[in-house]
Amino acid sequence: MVVTGRPSGIDFQVREKFNSECQVTINNLNISQINEFLTKWFAHIPAMSEKGLTVTDIEEEIQSHEHIMELIETPLMLTAICVLYYNGGRMPDQRAELYEKFINNLLFKRFKRDEEARNIRKFLMGLASRVHSQSNSEERNRYFGKSTGTEELSKVYSCDGPEE
Repeated sequence: MVVTGRPSGIDFQVREKFNSECQVTINNLNISQINEFLTKWFAHIPAMSEKGLTVTDIEEEIQSHEHIMELIETPLMLTAICVLYYNGGRMPDQRAELYEKFINNLLFKRFKRDEEARNIRKFLMGLASRVHSQSNSEERNRYFGKSTGTEELSKVYSCDGPEE
């Protein structure tokens, strides 16, 4: 069994259950691996070339945006960038806009009703704002309690009681 996650997302209980000798750190993708990923992506997604998009185009687009270069070192983010590129053909100029496009793409593709996607986005924005405004930076960067989540959730969804 393999359990993966960001180092900050793996808490003490998980570390305690699994022997620390079995834990490994996965290196970021290097430029050669990134180029190979992009080449394979375009080869396996014919719709990219059907839209007139090429590997060279996306590589140039990525290189022209410094904030994107910092994000492409993981397969997840590289995939998200490829999907955004497919949908729009251009990368946003600001990192915040890029993240916003990632989130919107995930939410509006995942939930059939736009209203549901908007509600979940509203919940996530409220939760993020609240967690980031916590005074303790260690706590802010790693954890929030169940009550924080349910309080923010109740601002978006009406419910009769805490369990609901």
